[in-house]
Amino acid sequence: MLVNTPKISICTPVHKLPNGLTEIFLIEFLSDLIYQTFKDFEVIVVDQSDTNEMEIICDIFSRVLDIKYIKNSGEVKTVGAKNSFFWP
Repeated sequence: MLVNTPKISICTPVHKLPNGLTEIFLIEFLSDLIYQTFKDFEVIVVDQSDTNEMEIICDIFSRVLDIKYIKNSGEVKTVGAKNSFFWP
């Protein structure tokens, strides 16, 4: 049985920014991806923030995008988070 794997993966870390900017940037980023003409991709979001809003946003957008959400524990720093793109 063949598994339909996307041609490309779009990976992004999410960091906590002040004044709700993190949520705004993530929503704008995912909204822009919806309107791309090329559709054979997946989105990998590695959440390095300390809130649950990113997971909720990814859950909403996963209805129209192929999103893989990874919550990064506080023990793993930036390099470790980027490695989770490749070895979740």
